[in-house]
Amino acid sequence: MPDRPMSDRPRVMDARLFFGPGATLSWHLGMLIRRAERRYGPRNRTYWRDGREHDSLICGVEFFDGTPHIWFPQFGDGEGIGVRLSAAHADDRRFTLQSLAHEAVHCLSPVPASEGTVLEEALATVFADRFSIENGWGPYARGPYKVAADLLEPLLHDADVIRRIREKTEPTISRIGVDTLLRYCPTLSPATASRLTEKSETFFAREETEADHATQCQ
Repeated sequence: MPDRPMSDRPRVMDARLFFGPGATLSWHLGMLIRRAERRYGPRNRTYWRDGREHDSLICGVEFFDGTPHIWFPQFGDGEGIGVRLSAAHADDRRFTLQSLAHEAVHCLSPVPASEGTVLEEALATVFADRFSIENGWGPYARGPYKVAADLLEPLLHDADVIRRIREKTEPTISRIGVDTLLRYCPTLSPATASRLTEKSETFFAREETEADHATQCQ
């Protein structure tokens, strides 16, 4: 693989973020994935990308000059799943672990960013929000992510609904469709189900544009 440009290279940093001996970022990621599995169902053991099926091998956590996200490092004739966190916040334990909680949900049924839906982002935000509050850090959700999380309210009156959908109908969160949501959650409105199954990139771009417009009109 050719060298990545400097701006795309992860920073190599020591694992200074811990709650106790041995509790590194990798330990936290494993713990958070286990918690996410208990809430939303088991992690998919394979995923599809670029027309190929890959094993869901978690390759690790790294700091990166950008916003937190999962990515797909390639090695030999295969690839895996990596978690990138913001290098700008590497010394901020709260922000780093909040971000790690969010990305742990994306590790359950990974898809490329262009295929991710509002439902998946909302579930990740709600999970990170609860983790943050449990640790005494206050709410995590804000801005467009809070808008997405608020759409989940009628769906999450049934705490196990996502787990049941993934176990019985569609294991990949971002491929859960409108009809499936309405079948498992009759109180959900068709309009809300449609927004939850919208591509997240489109949703967030629109929300940010509307927020900017509202600010300019004040």
